[in-house]
Amino acid sequence: EGYGKVYLNYDFKSNSSDRNKGNFVGSLRSINNDGVMVAATLQGIWKREGKIVTIHTLDSFSNGDMIYAKGRVDLVVGSLSFTAFPIE
Repeated sequence: EGYGKVYLNYDFKSNSSDRNKGNFVGSLRSINNDGVMVAATLQGIWKREGKIVTIHTLDSFSNGDMIYAKGRVDLVVGSLSFTAFPIE
């Protein structure tokens, strides 16, 4: 909410022999209806169970916001959802 259209990029690395979990870094760009653009750096960990990848991310935004978020990616459907928690 408030970030408008969001574009994400993740670079997932596996750190297990079964390649079902690891860490990641990424970037985010967003623009809202008022034309305000925000960038962010993303970093965290991930784990895959079947077709679902769960990610835990700590993000730092160019506007000073910081958040912890837990996300869920459905690799078959192609959906992505997050619950975000602001860090004060």
